[in-house]
Amino acid sequence: MKIQIKSRYSDKILFEHNCKKNTLALTVIQACRRGADLTGADLRGAYLRGADLSGAYLRGADLRGAYLTGADLRGADLRDADLRGADLTGADLIGADLRDAYLRGADLRDAYLRGADLRGAKYADFEINKTPILISNLKYEIIIFDNHLKLGCELHTHSQWSKFTQKKIIEMDGKDALKWWKQWKEPLLQMCKIQKGK
Repeated sequence: MKIQIKSRYSDKILFEHNCKKNTLALTVIQACRRGADLTGADLRGAYLRGADLSGAYLRGADLRGAYLTGADLRGADLRDADLRGADLTGADLIGADLRDAYLRGADLRDAYLRGADLRGAKYADFEINKTPILISNLKYEIIIFDNHLKLGCELHTHSQWSKFTQKKIIEMDGKDALKWWKQWKEPLLQMCKIQKGK
């Protein structure tokens, strides 16, 4: 069966591959192995769990909702890629180029981001200018950006977190959240200051 990868901008075929199984994943892996240029590829919702996409040229690719858990994306060119809602849990993004990528709603738990270029990447309504700090072995998933802190599903600026009242923290997730916040507030806000560069 012939599987095609098309451009998200037109019907242009970027790569095609004959395979026994009707699977886009095998075609994407084969394209990457052959060094195919997948600029602007339409890969929405693709199931690429654990796929070896190291060094892939996926600039501007549409990977919204793609399942990339544990994928090897070391050194991949993902500039301007749309990764909104993508599952990147445990993905290896070491040295990946994620400049100006759209990461809103992307799951970055346990992702390896060392050396990844995230300048201009958009996580929510703000740009990322430094590689975020991820902490995943506490009660809440923690992501510390240069100006924002995400605890679980709550995303606010560093300044907002420092000013939240006990009542506000309880409203977020109950009395246990307040107990946890009292224990971790100072260390996390100190890490925020370091991340911001102050």
